[in-house]
Amino acid sequence: MLTSSAYKILRIPEGSSKDEIKKAYRKLVKIYHPDHNKSPDAAKRFQEIMDAYNMLIKHEPRPYQRDESYAHAAEILRKEREKARQFYRTSTTKQGQWQPEEKPLSREWKDVILILNYFGHGLLLVVATGLIILPVVLGFVYELTAAIATSYLIIIGSFLLLYIWGKRKTWFKLGKVSYTFSDLRALFRMPLSHPGTDYCCYIKGEKADGKPYTLRLVQILDIKTRSMGGMNHESTIKRKTVLMHMPRSMRAQRIHRLCSYVKGGLIILSLLFVPFGSLFWRMVAGIILGALASLMILKLSRVKGKTSYLFTPAFLIKSGVWLIVLLFISNYGQGFIIELSDYKFLAMGGLFFLLDIVFDLFLGFFPFYPRLFKPLIKQGNRLSQLYKEGFQNYIEYPVYSMVYPFFRWIF
Repeated sequence: MLTSSAYKILRIPEGSSKDEIKKAYRKLVKIYHPDHNKSPDAAKRFQEIMDAYNMLIKHEPRPYQRDESYAHAAEILRKEREKARQFYRTSTTKQGQWQPEEKPLSREWKDVILILNYFGHGLLLVVATGLIILPVVLGFVYELTAAIATSYLIIIGSFLLLYIWGKRKTWFKLGKVSYTFSDLRALFRMPLSHPGTDYCCYIKGEKADGKPYTLRLVQILDIKTRSMGGMNHESTIKRKTVLMHMPRSMRAQRIHRLCSYVKGGLIILSLLFVPFGSLFWRMVAGIILGALASLMILKLSRVKGKTSYLFTPAFLIKSGVWLIVLLFISNYGQGFIIELSDYKFLAMGGLFFLLDIVFDLFLGFFPFYPRLFKPLIKQGNRLSQLYKEGFQNYIEYPVYSMVYPFFRWIF
């Protein structure tokens, strides 16, 4: 083999340094190693690379065999594979050990997880104790056979208590919550007022010295679909997003926050105490009570609601369909007993996933269709102009079109 051919095989210019020769050799070994490359000419190319390498570093070419050169090449390939795995899957620690790379949690989530861990440890202790006590109670209340039949619970509870006892030193020492009572108060404390030049959008004549209310509007510019077979389709939506920061006074901000607390609190209380048999109808009762209470607060304080832009004809039509369908499949008993029938999962699945499709199919061809997504209550010149230009509150995705406005209305 000529020297010029050796350089050509290693894909480096003639006169390259020894380091460059080794670097080119390592690179090509990873590509053409027979254990890695299954192409028919891989072994031949690998032999040529090794012969060229040996010639250029002043060694005689040797026939291809599993000798120390082969082992050296295999070691290079193994190290490169290991390096790639470590790069993508792990990160190094101070002790030099490889551990899975973890995304750091925020301070809030760390506290939430810590509280849940404390709750779980306490609950497990209560459950273990209850499993031991329950057969004894059943034996006294009913008969001895009930205690014997449930005696296996004593074994399970005992094993749990032994496990907890083995970890007694750290069972309730999981760490300290980083949030203090001062931090919690700061979450609910209103910021100091900062007088500005803008006027409040929610109280006529007041300066906007509070935190503005931010809402997001989207405009669908184009929809592209691509078919890759009978059951394989793909669609992309090109959209434009505008963030609107509505100037707001401190008083309006306080009233809006109070309304959010009232709506959320009434929904929770309704889920717990309203005597309906169905959780869904308890939530509906809480939403109605929350809407009436917040409307009363806004009227008495003479402040405009911050979420009136959500009430569009499309949203009200879909909400009406929801209520009609669920009223139709509900069973009514004496008093306030209202429960959904066995068709509830089928009905809710259809409402969540098919309502938007059917809505578009029936109304999408009418000229008034774009007006269905404009608020019924006037929102001011700037917002009204954006709605005229084709912007809307959110894209009408299934499920999202009902869940998103609900959470925006509460918070």
